[in-house]
Amino acid sequence: LPLTCLSCLNGMFSRETTLIFALVMVTAVLLFDGERSRNVVLSAIVLIAGCLSYLILRKLFTTGYEHQISPSAIFANVTSFRVSRDYIFQSVLSQGLLLLLIFGIAVKTPRYAAYLCIAAAAVVVVAFGAKVSETALLSGETLPYFAVIFLLTQADRLPRRADKPSTA
Repeated sequence: LPLTCLSCLNGMFSRETTLIFALVMVTAVLLFDGERSRNVVLSAIVLIAGCLSYLILRKLFTTGYEHQISPSAIFANVTSFRVSRDYIFQSVLSQGLLLLLIFGIAVKTPRYAAYLCIAAAAVVVVAFGAKVSETALLSGETLPYFAVIFLLTQADRLPRRADKPSTA
């Protein structure tokens, strides 16, 4: 919990997409893994509070780029997005390290690889919605998450889902 709080503060004043990435990943664990431990639930609550605090601070104390936090503008941008050849080369093919890390994670723990992919997809959708053309920069910010989870996977240090007792 203290690490999540510190990360939220850091994300609020450095890159808000780190808040979104972490929130989506923790939410995926809650929804799909059935993980309801106190730490996971508290982390989700802290991340939600961090995202809301960021939006409030951004709305009250900054000007410009309002389209990046306007739900209607984001929806319009996401629904009108067109993929160009430049986008494919600059934002998709340039992510070789992330793809290598996700493959290494998927070999040992496909569940965590799926959570990372869901969270990374959320960051890309936010980039589309905010009309950020350099989505490779935003998805590249997820590299520390991918690297840490890759290292933990290789060391067999990730938490494993407890097997459900059989009723037979």
